[in-house]
Amino acid sequence: MKPAAHEIFGIVKRRGFWLRCFLGLCATIAFLASPLASWSQFLGFPCNGNKAECVEKFDQFCRTAENRAPNLFVPKRTRISGVLIDSSGAVFAHPEKGLTVELHDLKTSGLIASSQVSEMGTFDFGTVEPGSYRLIVVLIDQGKRARYRGWQQPGKLACPDSDECTLAALLRPGSTDNPIDFCPPE
Repeated sequence: MKPAAHEIFGIVKRRGFWLRCFLGLCATIAFLASPLASWSQFLGFPCNGNKAECVEKFDQFCRTAENRAPNLFVPKRTRISGVLIDSSGAVFAHPEKGLTVELHDLKTSGLIASSQVSEMGTFDFGTVEPGSYRLIVVLIDQGKRARYRGWQQPGKLACPDSDECTLAALLRPGSTDNPIDFCPPE
């Protein structure tokens, strides 16, 4: 037996109601993700002060949120090269244009070495003195450094006590709404 016409229309109306709710939810999410609403997400916390106060709060947030611990230990003067890999062990072949691996001195925050990642995912720092360093991956576009968003910085790496060191720097996917992605790379 076929259902009555009003039952059919009632089902259509209910489906229409739920569809409108779903679309309304999607519109709300899209608005929250829009650039108009991104300032508070950019800061990771609400800021009701003037621009200078908000910038200072944001800088303080970035200083405390970033783990600036050393992640590369070099026991002696060593030639360092390596390859970027993802969590599956695959090489970052044909990476984004401008993807660069940097080596920083933690005491001075100075750049020790920099190498653009090749089409095969490799990089080369040349010879590095012994010490503890911070190895980070950045994007350089038109001379401006930016964080490689959506990816976490490499974890701890160590070179053996030899003249050559080949690193496999693992980049793990990060969350897509991480406030630290808006901080400068360090």
